[in-house]
Amino acid sequence: MTHRFARLFDAGFVGPVGLVLGAEFVAWDEAARELRLRFAVSPSWCNGIGSVQGGIVSAMLDLCCTAAGVCASDATLLMPTLELKTSFVAPARAGAIAGIGRVLHLGRRVAFLEGRLLDPEGRLLATASSTAAPMPRAARSTA
Repeated sequence: MTHRFARLFDAGFVGPVGLVLGAEFVAWDEAARELRLRFAVSPSWCNGIGSVQGGIVSAMLDLCCTAAGVCASDATLLMPTLELKTSFVAPARAGAIAGIGRVLHLGRRVAFLEGRLLDPEGRLLATASSTAAPMPRAARSTA
């Protein structure tokens, strides 16, 4: 059985960037308010020393954070990012990367979210803390 939030990624609801980043839904833990994703990281995203470019790492973390907020709202809200702080722990490489997004607080006007990226062996690659401004899904721009 497919989880109800898997459709958010299949349908591109999380935005075209989710498709570009190769984001795939893995699991949603309602009690922990934690989302697990998998990314298919292209070698073309690597810099001259073979590490995934930092902006792409930040984009993956941003998606982990905001998508966790969307899931926590039962897909009734979008989570535009107001602030994102990324900490790079170890070089990310092309291939599979696990992403974890967690909701720390989801209020009417502000959400506090966090994200982590892990290599296939479970080693921490990068973390992020995020502040978002929840907005109704109906307010989504089609432009």
